[in-house]
Amino acid sequence: MSNTTFSGPVRSQNGFQTVSVDSNTGAVTTTMTLSGSLAGFYGVTPVAQPSTTGTTTGFTAGTGSAVLAGSTFTGNTGTAAYTIGDVVKALKDLGLLAA
Repeated sequence: MSNTTFSGPVRSQNGFQTVSVDSNTGAVTTTMTLSGSLAGFYGVTPVAQPSTTGTTTGFTAGTGSAVLAGSTFTGNTGTAAYTIGDVVKALKDLGLLAA
């Protein structure tokens, strides 16, 4: 299988996938899928850009109380503020963290 390099815009009606084939076993692994405005990684079904807000469940308190379950963060960019739960859920939905 060869690689292809494009120097201009690329269009696809059915999306793109990053596919690896093990040369010893022939096992096929999909590591990324782009379909329209959806993205998925490590074989997870592609989802739309996450926009969850207010996710406070799944919180385990550490020592101290500097950051609370409902604390929000903007990353110092834009106006959307997210909780740590929002970030973890979005990363899991994209397949970048194991569910």
